[in-house]
Amino acid sequence: MKKTICILTSFLLLFSICFSAFAQTDYSKLYEDAIDLKPVENEILEELSNSIFYEEEKHLTLENLDNDGILKIYNGSDWLKRNSLNLEELNHLRQNSDWFYRLYFCFENLFINSTVTKGREITEEVRETMNKEDLEVLESIVGKWHVQSYGYDAPKNENYKHNLENILKNSNINYSKAYFTAYLSGNIHFAAILVDENSEIKFKIFEGVVNDEIITCDNSDDTVYTFEEIKEIAAQFVPSEPGYYDGVDVNIIQSPKHTATIIGCALAGAVIILAAAAASVIVYKKKHKKIETINFE
Repeated sequence: MKKTICILTSFLLLFSICFSAFAQTDYSKLYEDAIDLKPVENEILEELSNSIFYEEEKHLTLENLDNDGILKIYNGSDWLKRNSLNLEELNHLRQNSDWFYRLYFCFENLFINSTVTKGREITEEVRETMNKEDLEVLESIVGKWHVQSYGYDAPKNENYKHNLENILKNSNINYSKAYFTAYLSGNIHFAAILVDENSEIKFKIFEGVVNDEIITCDNSDDTVYTFEEIKEIAAQFVPSEPGYYDGVDVNIIQSPKHTATIIGCALAGAVIILAAAAASVIVYKKKHKKIETINFE
């Protein structure tokens, strides 16, 4: 009888260990879904297809979407102005901030990424800088999810989730949630926010400049920072000078060691994101030009 009990106890212990190990490698519950886009997913696919493929009879489908790569990204431009940050405050910030999505597609020999955002109310400042035709375009997408910008290249999936999960696999801390945020500061353009099982908050920088070193998804490390540490990094930013890179406005960040040119956007690298208003107009115009050409209407 004692032998049976020992065997059963050993089995339960082994099962518990295996189950815990499996739970640590199942990261899908860390992330938020893209439920906002579900009602308009077909319109997004059509808009993106028309913009990319011109007169070609090609269309993206949900089968081309990399579901593991979907990113819901919050505008965190005001988040580091706080003196402290706990879980309750973080949830409040998320609920009261704008967000957008980054979608990744694999199609034939192309790797496609796109930014999908909801049209915002047009400010008087923007109205004064746009002609009537472009203004009408912006007015037509206020409050609507639409493709703001896109880019494509040879197959190369810079999967930020996989990058983050590789860090978590080497960590002895269990995390319960992961959020993504852009524009934390002039030198922190894109980061993940990790919430551990004790509701402690840590930051992982994906795109930016830290201690005069340019950080990208391809040039990253396993460092995670507390809120206090991320504020210290943000304080390294020196007010930028206007500049241009390939015809696009960028920020030129001055540092003691060198001058680093950083694209003024979230997720620098595969695509340069234009200013939201201009990008929306460009994509919209390209979409409708193609629709007229191939007589879809």
